[in-house]
Amino acid sequence: MAADAGAADGVSAGHRTPTVANATGPHDDPVPADLRAVVDLFSHDLREVIFPGVDAAVLRRHADEVRARARDVDRARAALDAALAAFDERTAALAGVAARALAYARIYAADQPDLAARLAEIEGPRGAPAPPPPRRGRRPAPRPQLPLEGRDETVSDATTPPF
Repeated sequence: MAADAGAADGVSAGHRTPTVANATGPHDDPVPADLRAVVDLFSHDLREVIFPGVDAAVLRRHADEVRARARDVDRARAALDAALAAFDERTAALAGVAARALAYARIYAADQPDLAARLAEIEGPRGAPAPPPPRRGRRPAPRPQLPLEGRDETVSDATTPPF
C-alpha cells in the first residue's frame, strides 16, 4: 500500500478508524481506496481471471467482511460511549456523596484530634484539597454599624469614643 494513498484515506500504520453508520459513497466505505481499486479491477476488467485463491468473489467476500467488522466497531464504539457516560454520571454522584460524607466526618471528628488529623490528610472529591476543620466556639455577635453622617472629619480617632 502506498504511504501517501494510505494517509489520504485515513489509514495509519495499517489501521483505520472504520465508520459505516451513514455510508453513502466510496468515501464512507471502510475498505481503503487502494484495496477497493483491486476489488473493482477484479470485478470488472479481470472478472474472468482466476488465480489460485484469488478472484473477484474472494476479494468481494473479504471486502464485505471488512465492512461487517467496521459495523461491529461502530456498535462497540456506541456501547463504549454509553458506558463512559454512565461511568461519568456515577462517578459524579459518588463525588457528591463523598464530599457530603467528608463534611459530616469533619464535624464528627471535631473533638477527636486523631480522627481529625486523618481527615485533614484526605483530599476532597476531584482532587480538591480538604477544607480546614471547623473552628470551635461561638461566632462573635455582629456589631451594629453606626451612620457616619455628620461626623467631623477634623476630629481625630483618638478623641472619638470607642463603640
